[in-house]
Amino acid sequence: PELAAVGVEALETELRRNAATQLEQAAKTLAKEGAPVQTRVLSGVPEQALADCARTMNARMIVMGTHGRRAAARFFLGSVAERMVRAAPCPVLVLHEGSAPFESWAKSERPLRVMLAVDLSASSDAAVAWIGDLRKVAPCDVVLVHNYWPPHEYTRLGLHGPRDVFETDPEIVAVLERDLRARFSRLPGMGTVTVHVRAGWGRTADSLAIEAQAERADLLVTGTHQAQGWDRVRSGSNAIATLRSTHIPVLAIPLTAAPAVTKTTANAIPTIHSVLAATDFSPVADAAVAHAYSLLRGTGGVVELCHVRERVLPTPIYAYEDKTDALTPDARAALEGQLRALIPTDAEALGITTHVVVIDGGTPAEALGQAAERLGVDAVSIASHGRSGVSRAVVGSVAESLLRRSVKPVFVVRGRGD
Repeated sequence: PELAAVGVEALETELRRNAATQLEQAAKTLAKEGAPVQTRVLSGVPEQALADCARTMNARMIVMGTHGRRAAARFFLGSVAERMVRAAPCPVLVLHEGSAPFESWAKSERPLRVMLAVDLSASSDAAVAWIGDLRKVAPCDVVLVHNYWPPHEYTRLGLHGPRDVFETDPEIVAVLERDLRARFSRLPGMGTVTVHVRAGWGRTADSLAIEAQAERADLLVTGTHQAQGWDRVRSGSNAIATLRSTHIPVLAIPLTAAPAVTKTTANAIPTIHSVLAATDFSPVADAAVAHAYSLLRGTGGVVELCHVRERVLPTPIYAYEDKTDALTPDARAALEGQLRALIPTDAEALGITTHVVVIDGGTPAEALGQAAERLGVDAVSIASHGRSGVSRAVVGSVAESLLRRSVKPVFVVRGRGD
């Protein structure tokens, strides 16, 4: 045992010596390019040792290669690069064998072509913010790509009638492009920003790889939640799947790499530019319409004045044409006329524009929540009829239901009895 221990110790010493020699040779090569270099030989589980070292150094990025194991080898052994993406405290740039380097960009000969997978999550916010910092160093032409799942968007936005779920839907694209541009298009730094929205049924990672190849991207960027344990098994990892789907360099940016939110930013007062005002034409609801306009006094903006004609729609709403008991053109025009009659006389003078919206079908709370998402308003204003006790238990409350489901701020004007 003692001889064996001595043998292992000698082997470890020799391995460390060889590793140090190779690192020194690599450092000399980099030094010729004018880069200051330090070398370290670490021991332990690779991804954990590298993650700990990155934390100690307060590193801004980890760069590594991957052998790109396939099939069974990757299933059983995984990849150091993949495990590094899950463990790293900072962004990880993974270069596949044969990946093109970034010399032309580093020499300012052309912008870096970056494809960035985004959704409306915090991990995408972190990735976009990080790329914004990179664009301050040198130009990056960024393509923001969002793949949506059609059934989810049809339901979220309340889009009715038969639709081709395998084709990109213009109505969905218009809404998602609007929201993505509002959130991400003001990237700081140099270079262009383009938004692509696509319907997706297969793996997002595969679609990204195909599109990145078509766009001749130099770099494919994705955020990662760094899910662990059962969460990782249940939800998967788009960043890991992307690594396995492409030979283009991949930059995985963890949520922890997001810029810290300053107190000033966190406490910034939001400005309301658009309001969805709902009425069922009852006296209480009609009287409350003016309160929606009051939210835009002094700033101007848009009021989406809305009425929901409640009726049962087929399920799913995007699969069938629903003509049973549908509004006739004359009936719709009459309802729109009732809505226009509620517009305050001084609204235009205050710089407030009104759009009238009649929604034919669905329950009021659900339809209003969907309309708020579809129209992109900043807030919703609705009256409460003031039901209480047994009446509210039996009939329910549209305002209460909307408060539970809405992702937008909801202003409730209370009627008598609340």
